[in-house]
Amino acid sequence: MDADSEGSARDASFTLPSINGRSKEDINDKTQQTITYLDARLEELELHILASAKDDESDDVQSDISSEQNNERRQTLKKKEDAPWVITELPTQVTIPAYAALEVFQVKKWREILQLMKLMSAPCFRNIRLAGDDRALYEGFFRAFPHHVVTKARFMSVVRHIFGIPAVSMIHQRSKTKNANRDMASGENHNAEDHESEKAAARLALDRHLEKLQYCCERSVDNVLVLNWRILLVALRMFKEPLLTVREHLSWAVSVFASSGSLEINDGDTIDADNVTLMLTHVMRNPTASHLVSERLRAAFDMLPSFRATSSSLSSTAVSSSRITYRVFKRLLQLPPLRTLMNDRMTPHTTVIDELSVPVYRDFVYRARRREHNRRVLRRLRYYNETKTLRLCFHTWAQNARDRKSARSTMIFVYTIATRIKQRTAFGALRRHALASIAALEIQRVFRGMRGRMRADEIWRKIQAVLAVQGAFRMRAYFTRHLRKLRRQNLFAIRIQRVYRGRLGRIYARQTLLTHYYREMAAIQQEREAFRALVRDEMARRLQRFFRKIVADKQRAKRVEEERAKREAELEKLRVSGDAAQQAARHRREVTEKYDKLREEAEYKEKRRRIDDIEKQKIVHRRRQREWEAFKTKKIARKEALKLQGEESYDRLKSQWDNIIAETVHKREKLIDQLLQLEDVQGEWKKIHTRLHQRVRERSKQLTAKHKSSGVVIQKKEIIERAQLEIKAEEAEEKRLKVENDWLKAEADYLKKLEDEQEERLLAENTEERTARQKNALTIQCAFRMFTARKLLRGMLSELYIKEFNIETQVPRYRNRFTGKVRTRKPTGLGSKELEYENCWVIMIDNVLGEPFFYNPRRMKQSWARPDDCRFCGPCSNSSSTVFAAVWNSHDDTYLCQECYEHEYVKRGQQDNLQADIYVTYDGSRPNGE
Repeated sequence: MDADSEGSARDASFTLPSINGRSKEDINDKTQQTITYLDARLEELELHILASAKDDESDDVQSDISSEQNNERRQTLKKKEDAPWVITELPTQVTIPAYAALEVFQVKKWREILQLMKLMSAPCFRNIRLAGDDRALYEGFFRAFPHHVVTKARFMSVVRHIFGIPAVSMIHQRSKTKNANRDMASGENHNAEDHESEKAAARLALDRHLEKLQYCCERSVDNVLVLNWRILLVALRMFKEPLLTVREHLSWAVSVFASSGSLEINDGDTIDADNVTLMLTHVMRNPTASHLVSERLRAAFDMLPSFRATSSSLSSTAVSSSRITYRVFKRLLQLPPLRTLMNDRMTPHTTVIDELSVPVYRDFVYRARRREHNRRVLRRLRYYNETKTLRLCFHTWAQNARDRKSARSTMIFVYTIATRIKQRTAFGALRRHALASIAALEIQRVFRGMRGRMRADEIWRKIQAVLAVQGAFRMRAYFTRHLRKLRRQNLFAIRIQRVYRGRLGRIYARQTLLTHYYREMAAIQQEREAFRALVRDEMARRLQRFFRKIVADKQRAKRVEEERAKREAELEKLRVSGDAAQQAARHRREVTEKYDKLREEAEYKEKRRRIDDIEKQKIVHRRRQREWEAFKTKKIARKEALKLQGEESYDRLKSQWDNIIAETVHKREKLIDQLLQLEDVQGEWKKIHTRLHQRVRERSKQLTAKHKSSGVVIQKKEIIERAQLEIKAEEAEEKRLKVENDWLKAEADYLKKLEDEQEERLLAENTEERTARQKNALTIQCAFRMFTARKLLRGMLSELYIKEFNIETQVPRYRNRFTGKVRTRKPTGLGSKELEYENCWVIMIDNVLGEPFFYNPRRMKQSWARPDDCRFCGPCSNSSSTVFAAVWNSHDDTYLCQECYEHEYVKRGQQDNLQADIYVTYDGSRPNGE
């Protein structure tokens, strides 16, 4: 139904019923009346459902009433605003020759645009869109000429480049070559040539139409044909998307005029006001309608508080020379002068601005929207019919739930009352015991305490009264001054709070705007990436679908050609032979061979399916092996990376400590050298200085005694220098050993830290692995439960439905055992599982010979003679009865025809051996219920 409706919408003529004296013809009047009745019936069903829903939801009645009142109030206010601008009837046509010529010109122009849209919508051009792609028309036009107006020659060259149209001479030459070689092609080459010829014909038609464009173009000052490509693109989209409203078309047109290469409109984008006027008036049917729309647009501009246009800057063709933003444009469309044009309906499917437009566009839109409305009505009726039993079950379940809830609340109330009665009885017994045992002492203690508190309270009140009187008398002046001071402080605090809160509000508003901006930019980027991915996937799917379709078309054409040739040859042989018996025998063999071929193909498909299942299992097993190998490799690589990271950290720490040791030793040597060079030192270095000189003197004595014993004579200065060098080396070595001890401690701490980190990492990995295992176990359990549920559902549906063979259409049908409802579509819950036919034979009539033959749909076998396992009752076998039975039982009257059944019934009644009627309702031997 959808394909037929789309085709009829594409080729719809322009003779729709309309107002203002248009044609009253309607070839589908009876169908339209039927759909209108169904729509009214559907509205009654929706009202009934809404009424039942309101009865079930009684708690929300008050909120619904208040919201309805608010909506009614807003609607009333809106109607009051729109009342001065409502159009009850369209303006009459002025009989002026110039206006009539302009109206004829507009009709021819829009017919050219409609024809251009049809040619661009050819199947070979389905990958070329209006916008949103690198190969789209808008992107190609903008890259070629960003300005509005372009010459016709330049426009045709860009369109030819986008649609892949070569030079005209090449197209004509190719078409002539194909016509000359059409009889020589055969097989797959013939199909490819046909496809190429269709593409060439579509391109040739589009090229010829582009050359003939004249009403869409205008003459420039230099007498050159020019056109506004943005307006032409908007008109093509209006024919491409007839179900969209004029408001949506205008928003898209603003994005075309305001954007720079990509249709991403923002509220801050600007557009010339004269372009707005052009977008609103280019589709009008005559100057009277254009003048009406211009006046409404001028009035809307006057209503804008931030955009006041003077009367001197407004004209009939341009409202203003200034630029307006997209935000202002949306506000313009919401104002009453334009809102009444966009929203008010003159017919059930068209608005006022649609009726003011060109008859070509108006009729095209009317037919498309009416067809879509009818399709939706039928779809909704089908939905309500299919879900009727489900809705009844739901209401029954809801009533049962409410009953259970009320019963539960009643039982809880009864249990509460019983518990309170028990508590009250126990409390009474406890009270009597308390009164009998300790009531007297407690009463005395309470009474004495009460008397004491009363006396103390009386004395305290007297003291407080005296103090209050004295304080009021003495502190009145101070209290008044305190009140004035407190009032001033309150005023200052209020001002400070107002200023600070305003600052906080501005900071919060700024942060909110920045957060919204960053969120929107992130969402836009994600949408762009998703759109690019979607475009890539869609292009890949389309390419695959295109090549598969080409292969399927080639195979189908080849089969059709072979069958046609075979059928012609057989018919020719039949006509030449003239032997009816031979022809009938040949036809019987052909029918038998056809069914044998069908059975072989079915068996081959089943074998192929089993082989494919095995291969799929192998592929899944290999994929899981690869994933396991990748997981192990990743785990080993992670361990190696952690080990390498630890070694690098240890090397860095060791090099750092080496530098520290060297620097510390160098500083110590420099300090010792400086202290040894000084003669007198004061302060904290005096003890070290004294100790060093003492060690130098002792070392000098040792060296002097050593050299004297060896007989070597060395100067005293050299001995002192050598002693200083040895002392300096000893001090440096001591410092080195001390710092190395610190390095050993730091190394031990670092190694301990690494061990702790490794232990924590191991614990975290174990926890993560445990969590992953639990999650995977839950996933496997869920998957297994879903598989079991689907399997159980398929088993229940297999028991519920019976697959039968329809003799007339030769397609399967599914019958419900309980309801008896028959459907041609397989139940959705069966999935890939297919029910089997009953192992039985059916009698079918051959369309050519008119003779009956036998066919078993389960085994897919055909026989012209009656099979051995197919037996009938004696009196009915000669009349080719459709009753059959796999095993015949003379005592079973289930498969008897009506005449034999009545005869057998009377015979058994006379013999007093009457059996109960076990008639099967679906065998077809007798009417239901008899």
